[in-house]
Amino acid sequence: MTRLLAISFLIFLVRSISPAQKVQPEVKPVPMAELNGPWSFHTGDDPAWADPEFNDSSWSRIEAARSYEEQGFKGYSGTAWYRLRVNLPQWNGPLALEFPVVADSYQVFVNGRQIGQVGSMPPHESVVLASQMIFPIPPEIDMQAPLNIAVRVWHWHRFSAYEGGGLEAPPRIGTLATITEWQQTQKHARYWVETDATISLLANLLTAFAGLALFALRPKEREYLWFGAAQVVWAVQVGLHIALVTRTVPFLAMELAIASTVGLAMILNVEFFVTLLSQRKRVLYWSAVVSAMLLVFTLGPSWLDWFSDAQYSTAQMLLEFIYGACVTAMFYAGVRQGNIEAKLLVAPFTFSFVCNTIEPLMALPIFDRVAWLRAFSARFDQLTSWPFPFRTVVLAGDIAMFSVVAVLVFRYARSRTDEERMSGELAAARAVQQVLVPERIPTVPGFEIECVYEPAGDVGGDFFQIIPLSGCELLVVIGDVSGKGMPAAMTVSLLVGMVRTLAQTIKSPGEILSAINHNMMGRTSGGFTTCLILHISDDGAVTAANAGHLAPYLNGRELHIENGLPLGLASSAEYVESHFEVAPADRLTLLTDGVLEARSANGELLGFERAASMSTESAARIAAAAQRFGQEDDITVLSLTRRSSCSEGLQMVEAASA
Repeated sequence: MTRLLAISFLIFLVRSISPAQKVQPEVKPVPMAELNGPWSFHTGDDPAWADPEFNDSSWSRIEAARSYEEQGFKGYSGTAWYRLRVNLPQWNGPLALEFPVVADSYQVFVNGRQIGQVGSMPPHESVVLASQMIFPIPPEIDMQAPLNIAVRVWHWHRFSAYEGGGLEAPPRIGTLATITEWQQTQKHARYWVETDATISLLANLLTAFAGLALFALRPKEREYLWFGAAQVVWAVQVGLHIALVTRTVPFLAMELAIASTVGLAMILNVEFFVTLLSQRKRVLYWSAVVSAMLLVFTLGPSWLDWFSDAQYSTAQMLLEFIYGACVTAMFYAGVRQGNIEAKLLVAPFTFSFVCNTIEPLMALPIFDRVAWLRAFSARFDQLTSWPFPFRTVVLAGDIAMFSVVAVLVFRYARSRTDEERMSGELAAARAVQQVLVPERIPTVPGFEIECVYEPAGDVGGDFFQIIPLSGCELLVVIGDVSGKGMPAAMTVSLLVGMVRTLAQTIKSPGEILSAINHNMMGRTSGGFTTCLILHISDDGAVTAANAGHLAPYLNGRELHIENGLPLGLASSAEYVESHFEVAPADRLTLLTDGVLEARSANGELLGFERAASMSTESAARIAAAAQRFGQEDDITVLSLTRRSSCSEGLQMVEAASA
């Protein structure tokens, strides 16, 4: 979090880049010289004061190296004038004036002629932040006679609480070539001072690209999007900062642009944090968002003078503190919840928060009055000057930013590892399921059998088996294992293996379920399995036992059979058998709950009534209808239609074989 909204910071940023000037008492015969004065100075405004013949002998005398507020005019805001008479040496070539720092808007006159202006003067005043402006002196001005230089300045009352008004560093006069060369040298010095900002700009652009690239690879994980978008906005903000100290810019427009980008970047950051840490949007989130928004919205009232500059600055500092405290608290909450990303990021963001809290406090007067605090403030503001100037707050922000990038790379690598592991598990589960789910339905004399299995995901938990016994007898098994993926597939393999083994010696569905339940105890890891087993005899007699599964449908009517607990829940569970008959032409339909629990777009369940009405349809049509309604779980449908007696069915099979 970079604090750039307070007006004092903006002004300090522009003013601080001007180098210290060496004051000279008089103009010497060199191609460039300082004009420290003393200058004649007077508050107020009168166009006649630009006239070179005007007598300013009664005016005050002040230096140009310090603001007029530091020289007896404290608290004054509005229009004032400077005047200076200069005797020029014999310099070759066109001349120019260079003004390093002037607060705030101003006009420059030479021998009564205006040669330049920065900002706008009353009655349509506006502030432009500028430094080191060059104003060529028109060649038609007589260079042999003394030059009368007049500077009309206007100091905005909002800045009077943060800085002095008028000239704050001596102007220079010299040949245009020398002044231009001097300006280029000072520009290089300013860029050197802002090297850390340039590095931050490049870092923001690189990290923004990294975040957006990760989002392109994993579009479902929105934390990458929020981080990439936030870094793009931070890059814009740093670009505005660099423009602020190297270009002439309108203050209000720049202040609004910086406030907007900082506020938006803060909101994107907190959105990223809450997504990364998997937290709910509660008090900390909304407090941070509201603080970021108020940082922007307080600009309007401050421009309208609804509150004083001191109140505005205090409000800005308080809002930034609330935002930083909320973000830091989110990380500590994540640490308590065991979030690995929070544990990795809590230290760098705590350091950044502390630095951003200390920075505005250094504007307090006590930091100027106490020697060791003044030394600490100077060291804190510029942590090092080698190999280039670097500020502590910028360093803290960069550490936090690159810590986030490292965590995101770690998170991406971890996700890829998990995906590869899950992919391997799913491949193994699919292989197991392909073995366990019958590809071909066995031919059973006297029955027409249809089976449809439609898993909701890659690997489902439904299973079924059609096991022919002697003659026209068969065992029909259908069930649903809780869970998905490899654990469910392994449970299904265990169940199917037990059913096939037990069916070789046991024909009683109740005994088979009891044996399976006994073997399943302690193997389900808290899950359970529903299962329905039907034993159909040669004559159509059916014995059924149910372990918590849906009852079968006979000719569209739900059969009421005894029901027991699902498998794997209680070792003492009993499975009472029920009996009914299946006559020739009867249709017996078995379903899993994926049919009944199909849900439409408006949240309506397919339900028992619709399932019963569809149960006379073919298995394929029932499954298709459930999918169209809105599949949410695995769908399995078994349909058995008795076509003839057992003897007729055997004859038909023998004829088909011949």
